[in-house]
Amino acid sequence: GKPGRRRELSDRAFSKARRGFSARAFDTLRAHLLEQLAPRLEAQRWQGLRVVAADASRLQVSTRAGAALGANRWAFALFLPGAEQTLHASLHPADASERQMLFEALDELDREGDLLVLDRGYVGNATAAWLDQAGLNWCMRVEACGWGCVKAFLRSGLSEQRVTLKAPTHGQCAIYEIEHRPCTVRLVRDVTPNGRVRVLMTNLLDTQAFPAAQFGPLYHQRWRIEEAFKRIKHRLTLEAVSGLTYLALQQAFAAKVLA
Repeated sequence: GKPGRRRELSDRAFSKARRGFSARAFDTLRAHLLEQLAPRLEAQRWQGLRVVAADASRLQVSTRAGAALGANRWAFALFLPGAEQTLHASLHPADASERQMLFEALDELDREGDLLVLDRGYVGNATAAWLDQAGLNWCMRVEACGWGCVKAFLRSGLSEQRVTLKAPTHGQCAIYEIEHRPCTVRLVRDVTPNGRVRVLMTNLLDTQAFPAAQFGPLYHQRWRIEEAFKRIKHRLTLEAVSGLTYLALQQAFAAKVLA
């Protein structure tokens, strides 16, 4: 071309080109990135397990895309704290439940080598039973959930206790395709530096391999996923979309999560 000239891509040409580009390509790139980071991920294990935090965040899609696509969405992620890497990320409708988002993502986990860390949005007999019967290691915060056994544990003053949760209802068992049987868990008391008491529930029952004192620092790692959502929302303007289609939203979301 002539000196001083440059080729520019029109908005229309860009919109046409992106229609042939799958957002799933970013999943492949993320898997490749995690392969490259494998030594670092191994160094971040807790008691031999890879810590995976799960959380969801509301998205308010801005610009004209919000009106075209429905402004409210959920973003869900499985995150590797310490390594600061996203294992899995997905978009969901505004009326989706956090529990269902989690269930749909469980195939991303290593059933033996991962430890799933959850906040209070996932509590319930059905969740505990489903995770336990799926063969997953898990830990969740439960002191404000209304479980009778948790209230009794708080009053007891004990540092830890093994309890048995009632089986989920037959209706829940049918919905989640799980067996109607109780679940044995361990309650651990964690007192924060400012004196706040948290109760953590886990199916890691071996007190020698998983000492109670280690669960407070473990749960604190979950905060990193909330910080990650804040970074992506504010620094990478996650809620600003440059297209009017759901594909454009998926592409923008996947690209920014990877970045």
